[in-house]
Amino acid sequence: MSIFILEDHPIQAENLKAYIERQQEKYHKEIPIVSTSRPNEILDQIPFSEHLNLYFLDIEIKKNKYGGLETAKQIRTLDAEGMIVFITTHAELAPLSYKYMVSALTFIEKSNWNEMSQAISDCLNYYYERLDEQRSQPVFIFSNAYTSFRIPYSEILSIQTAENHRLILISTKQVIQFYGSLKEIQAALEDQPQFVRPHQSYIANLDNVRELSKRDMLLTFIDGKQLPISRRKSKNIIQAWKKEGEMER
Repeated sequence: MSIFILEDHPIQAENLKAYIERQQEKYHKEIPIVSTSRPNEILDQIPFSEHLNLYFLDIEIKKNKYGGLETAKQIRTLDAEGMIVFITTHAELAPLSYKYMVSALTFIEKSNWNEMSQAISDCLNYYYERLDEQRSQPVFIFSNAYTSFRIPYSEILSIQTAENHRLILISTKQVIQFYGSLKEIQAALEDQPQFVRPHQSYIANLDNVRELSKRDMLLTFIDGKQLPISRRKSKNIIQAWKKEGEMER
């Protein structure tokens, strides 16, 4: 996990980082802080940051009035759970965040430091609470030549093949499309026995399977969607399903 600051005003960036560092000392936290004026320096690090991230983004970056919003949209493609906070002099742009669909936690105006610092403190307190809750959740981090993303294992339902050499990861909260192969995904998940391959076209998370029908050779997921089990793999899948059930008990 990391705290990221996107701010192109050097003094404001340093003041914000220094304030967060003081809050870290107060709450006995040691979370890395990355402060930069370059969006790519944040985006490049996200796939390798486990657990929950916190992002403080200025909306206007290097004379791009919507630079922070555009960065937030890119962040969301890599990190669905991270907490985004906009710090800006352009409070009138707040409604635009809905257009960009970035699920911002809040907007903080730069006009008054006392009010601003209190709002930052409130965000940090909420972040620390959420972080303590999520630290126990193992995260799947995947990266290849085409994509990088991170998502808790517990949220994954299935990973399926699609057209044009793409894969679709379906989770309880989002759908991620990316280029890759099920073979490399299966290799990345080899230490997670709840992930099995019931069919050549997909990988399933048995922890999120509600029912296995031996008669119809179907898996029913907790969201109600169904996927087939190939006859060739049915024996191994049934055994894995029973084993997962025994582990839960």
